[in-house]
Amino acid sequence: MESINVLRDSIETSVNIKLFKSLEEASYAHIFNSKLQEISMEKAQDFENFNPARFRLQPYPVGDSPRKGNDTKSVIFTVRKIRNNEYVDPIWLYKKGKTYTLLDGAHRLVAHYKQNMKSINAYVIS
Repeated sequence: MESINVLRDSIETSVNIKLFKSLEEASYAHIFNSKLQEISMEKAQDFENFNPARFRLQPYPVGDSPRKGNDTKSVIFTVRKIRNNEYVDPIWLYKKGKTYTLLDGAHRLVAHYKQNMKSINAYVIS
């Protein structure tokens, strides 16, 4: 169920930031034009739609969170999963040229950073 919610959130974000005109178009791209890749954490510093200051502070600025203050809990939860070698959903990225835009996964990204991971799995739409 978690993976379905992650996919839904990514699709909605991609429409909200106007990468796609409709949910149908975004859904098609997510399903048929994405590829699972291992992305270097160094690249994350340059992701559009993600402020790398979040690596030092928290995933979202205080008062600007879709999870209403549960950011720290979400990052801690994901850190525990990483430490226990449990499955963590890949993040979702949109790639145009050499530019990556984060569609879903800020908490997972921060958790990987906090665990000094060198890379993160990502579904990349191109």
